[in-house]
Amino acid sequence: MTQRASDSVLPQQPLGPSPDILFVDDELPVLRAMKRLARHKTWNIHCASCAEEGLQILAETPMTVVVSDMRMPGMDGAEFLTRVRKLQPNSERVLMTGYADVQALEKVVNDAKIFNFLPKPWDDKVLMSVISNAIHVQQSERERERLEQLTTDQNRRLGKIALSLNGRVKEKDIEVTQALSLLEIEHKRAQNRTTDLLKAISHLLSLSGKGDGFGGFVVDTVVAIAEALDMPKGQIEQLRLAGLLHNIGSLALSDCWRYSVISSLQGAEQKRHQAQLETAESVISGMAELANVGEIMAKHKEHLNGTGYPRGLLAKDIPLAARILCVVTEYVLLHEGRRVIGVRGYHSAKEYLEQNVGEYYDVRVTTALFDVVGEDTLIEESTILTKGRRELKPGMVLAEDIRSIHNALLLLRSGTVLSQGHINKLRRYEFSTGDQIGIRVYRGMSAKRV
Repeated sequence: MTQRASDSVLPQQPLGPSPDILFVDDELPVLRAMKRLARHKTWNIHCASCAEEGLQILAETPMTVVVSDMRMPGMDGAEFLTRVRKLQPNSERVLMTGYADVQALEKVVNDAKIFNFLPKPWDDKVLMSVISNAIHVQQSERERERLEQLTTDQNRRLGKIALSLNGRVKEKDIEVTQALSLLEIEHKRAQNRTTDLLKAISHLLSLSGKGDGFGGFVVDTVVAIAEALDMPKGQIEQLRLAGLLHNIGSLALSDCWRYSVISSLQGAEQKRHQAQLETAESVISGMAELANVGEIMAKHKEHLNGTGYPRGLLAKDIPLAARILCVVTEYVLLHEGRRVIGVRGYHSAKEYLEQNVGEYYDVRVTTALFDVVGEDTLIEESTILTKGRRELKPGMVLAEDIRSIHNALLLLRSGTVLSQGHINKLRRYEFSTGDQIGIRVYRGMSAKRV
């Protein structure tokens, strides 16, 4: 069972051959859920309902990543991934299971050399991140091999040239040429390492729960808008890095900010929130090669009419890259209900942005935004719904901690599988305190076990 995941408006994978991903699970609802998660990725998706079917697919198609359930009828996931390693040693292998069998996990780690292990029920973001990282590892390995072969070929050619030349001057010329070639390769490797480090920082920031939580969406969207507005490639790259790091200043904020609506912040709390931009600028601008990136980050909350922060700049002093980052990050916060009280979701966010075009937001950027995002663009990334207590059902999985209305008391932790007992306790808490708690659960997810 094979499908080609449809091209997303905002591709998240680097250009090149589409990776082949194989999902193996004896539960068809699980396979369908995984296919839905990958529908916006530029991946070739293959599905198998048992290990034997998976081996048949592997015999015909080289896989980039193989994701397998542990407990299946007949051949289990450990034996299957061990055979995958022998058949396609260059593939990355991921195991999923709802059972914490330490000895079995140790065996599959040693025998199958798995890339990662994920528990059931899984977190959509974590699953997509693990697969994306596995694909990136494969791409990085191929690039490393290509560069090593390039270096070997260049060294071989330079060696033959050296043998044909006479005199110390010609020999020196060859040495210089060879050194420059190797320096160019090392420079590219250094650039790749820097980019990988910045991606890792962005991912850790997302996992911390601070910032807006949609780093991947922000990066892809600002790049798409910049390309639509014909920005130079160098400026687009600077904007991409600013998108990766735009939330870095939020690491200096307290954890309770993730539950706050920005327009409701006042006094010292508001000043601390706004100061994160200056914190980010001071950190990033300390690296000379990222000075322009720091400027974009520092100005991306400025408004055209001078009412933004931290400096209250007017339109003439706000570069296009900062205007783009402003509109995209504002859209995310509005969509998630964290920018203005009463504004949440695609339509409300779109209406708010369009009402403030010319005053706060650049009209060309705002128009370009809604050319590349649609009503369900953020649904695949967040897969989170906000529920009232009356809508909760046993088996739903919490997407965020549930706290008392003033964040003073932790009631239930993120990842908790709700039981009827939990729901009854929340009902009693709301009745006794008068608090109306906002509860966020994963879209379409209930507890699954192998």
